[in-house]
Amino acid sequence: MSKPISNDVLKIQRGLARKAMASPSHRFEKLWRVLYQEDWLKTAQAHVLSNKGARTPGVDGVTKKDLQAETQKAAQIARILENLKSGKYRPQPVRRKDIPKPGKKETRPLGIPTMDDRVVQEAVRMMLEPIWESDFLECSSGFRPGRKTWDAISEIYNRIPNSHNRHHWIIEGDIRKCFDRINHNILLKLIEKRVNDRRIVNLIAGMLKAGVMDDGIFARTEEGTPQGGPISPLLANIYLHELDVWMQRHGPGLTPSQKRQRRTKHIGNAIYVRYADDFVILWNGPRSTAEALREELRLFLTNELHLELSLEKTKITHATEGFDFLGYHVQYMRPKDNKPWLRVTPNHRSIERFKGRIRKITQSRGASFTREDDVIRLINAVVRGWGNYYRNCNFTELAQVMDRFVWFRVQNYLYKKHKGLSLEEIYNQYCVRDPKGRKAWAAKWRSTQMLYLAKMTDIKKVKYHHQNQPNPYLGEEPVPTYEDENPLPDETWTARETDRYLAAQNFRDEIFSRDKGQCVSCHTSDNLHVHHLNPKGDRFDPENAVTLCSKCHQKAHQKRGEGIFPSVFW
Repeated sequence: MSKPISNDVLKIQRGLARKAMASPSHRFEKLWRVLYQEDWLKTAQAHVLSNKGARTPGVDGVTKKDLQAETQKAAQIARILENLKSGKYRPQPVRRKDIPKPGKKETRPLGIPTMDDRVVQEAVRMMLEPIWESDFLECSSGFRPGRKTWDAISEIYNRIPNSHNRHHWIIEGDIRKCFDRINHNILLKLIEKRVNDRRIVNLIAGMLKAGVMDDGIFARTEEGTPQGGPISPLLANIYLHELDVWMQRHGPGLTPSQKRQRRTKHIGNAIYVRYADDFVILWNGPRSTAEALREELRLFLTNELHLELSLEKTKITHATEGFDFLGYHVQYMRPKDNKPWLRVTPNHRSIERFKGRIRKITQSRGASFTREDDVIRLINAVVRGWGNYYRNCNFTELAQVMDRFVWFRVQNYLYKKHKGLSLEEIYNQYCVRDPKGRKAWAAKWRSTQMLYLAKMTDIKKVKYHHQNQPNPYLGEEPVPTYEDENPLPDETWTARETDRYLAAQNFRDEIFSRDKGQCVSCHTSDNLHVHHLNPKGDRFDPENAVTLCSKCHQKAHQKRGEGIFPSVFW
């Protein structure tokens, strides 16, 4: 989504970028007065409100809904300006929320600032990012404007198959709890290399030390950058930029002559790619030297950045074995008859995550309370989101497998939803020809427009062209903001969120209470279900429902299929 930005803001950002590019050692002064500009804060406010996270409140409970009217927006800007000018502004603690890691059972803490703090953080980010974009290196792609995950993947894609360099040993980097352990003192000293305005440095220090509210309990933050604030990704990149600079002496920053000398000594050279805290090192030396480099890396992170390299996860693998990076599986293929090539496909964890989302949408429990068009709409969002994320890699055959998986999940959902219909009747009602003449599940969207189940095979493979740009703020066009790339849409939905489902829950409790919490057939109290005597009758009529255990419930449906219904259930 494009975000509005004024010409005055663009001019200031370009000026900062030009100065930073022309003078790598320059320390910027008088940055505090930039925050006083109303246009600057209004632009920051517009960025914050256009973000999906604006719907989530901080400790003050304020969300995007509370800033809809122009008077409300103006009042917020006036309040922030007054607090900044008077020196009364103090960042409030962030509200902690644990969210699941993609494809893992673990969770990661998300720190949600208040809306006022988000606007101030965004204003500071808009000021500092043009400066550091002149310092950041090409090896870094994560959370930077105009860059995507495939920028990192394409660097690997172009290097490993090269027969001259033979970077076939892979060091998969994993920093244990990187964002939670960033040292505040080190980070502030790194910021001071470019910022000579004590008030800006103190403001950032206040953001870092604001603390956390977790279930009403306050905790101090002595280290780490809370993930969730607009400025957090930039601060993390400033910190890990020191790792990028250190890696340059092992290959990326050396001259061709120096690289040849290292190869002659059987030391090897590195190609280093980082996306946020995930990184890989491609190495063209022996495995023993790769192990030595990993140990050097561990010592550097420990001594210089106070971070811990997870040795059990920082594996050294050969490119022919393959490795996972940013949701992709990368493997060097050497067929007997053909030219060697690099296969890049979605990794197993991402595939299972995709299937899990489809299973959640099409789950049998609650199928009776969902609409077919809602289910198809949400499946289409997941299919297109996942397919577009991987459209640059080799996933043509996998797309066919995924389409088949989705097809049968929808079929199973429809069969569970319409228990009185046979599979043939379901096909006659919901399986039609799409505009291309292919069989497809379909339903009328809100009883008007036909909605067809999307096919992943319809997403065309696109060759990605990596674009090197020294600093995007030096151009004439507005800088594209980075987006947290996610192969699955953030929109969550289950049948449990509908009013009809809640009504069904109340009805179930009523039936259980009436039947004294026992199966009316075998009188057990385990695994109780509500069974409807007449499947086509009123589902909320107490006279049409009885309590059965799971075994008796299954037997009742078997008898119903035979046209017989035991009198014990009446």
